[in-house]
Amino acid sequence: MFPFTKLKHHLFQYKFHYLTVFALFLVGFFIGGFYSNALSALDFSSAKETAEAFISSAKAHTLDYRLMLWEDVSCYLWIFLSGIVLFGFPGTLFFNFKCGFSAGFFLCFLIKAYALKGFILSIFFLFCQLLFVLPALLLITAKALHISLFITSCTLRTHISKTSIKSELFLYVCHFLISVIIAGTGTMIKFFLLPALCNYLFV
Repeated sequence: MFPFTKLKHHLFQYKFHYLTVFALFLVGFFIGGFYSNALSALDFSSAKETAEAFISSAKAHTLDYRLMLWEDVSCYLWIFLSGIVLFGFPGTLFFNFKCGFSAGFFLCFLIKAYALKGFILSIFFLFCQLLFVLPALLLITAKALHISLFITSCTLRTHISKTSIKSELFLYVCHFLISVIIAGTGTMIKFFLLPALCNYLFV
C-alpha cells in the first residue's frame, strides 16, 4: 500500500508537468505522422532505402545494439542536460516534442511503405513505445521541466523552496537513471525480437 500511496502523491505533485509533456508528445506524434504522409516522392524513396537497410540488417542479425541503445537513450540525455540549464525548459519541451514527432513519422511511414507488413511492424514498435519509451520519456521530461523551473525560480528568487538544490538534483539523477533503464530494456527487447519478426514478415 505504501508504494501506491507514494506513486499517487508523486502523480498528483507533478500532474501539470505530466499533462503538459504528454500533450506535447501527442502533438509531435500527430505532426510527425502528417509529415510522413506529405513526403515528396524523392524523400519517400530516400526514407524507404534507409528502412530497407535497417530491415536487411535485422534479418541478417547484424543490428548493433550499442548504436540502438545510443539512438534511443541520447534523447533522454539531452532532456536531462537541458533540465539543469538556466531557462532550459524550452529545450526540455523541444526534445519531448522531437521524440513524439519521430515516433509518429516512423510508425506512419512503415504503414505507408509496407502496407499490412508495415502495420504489423508498427504495432510492435507501438507496443514498445507505450510500454517502455513513453513512460520513461514522461518520467524524465516531467522531472526535467520541474527542475528547470525550480533552478530558474531559485536563481531569480521568485520562489522560496524548503527543498535544497542538492536534494532536488539527487532525485533528478535518480529519475534519469530509472528512465534510461526502462528505455534500455525496451531497446534490448527490440534488438532480440526484431530479427525474428522481420524474417517472418519480409521473406
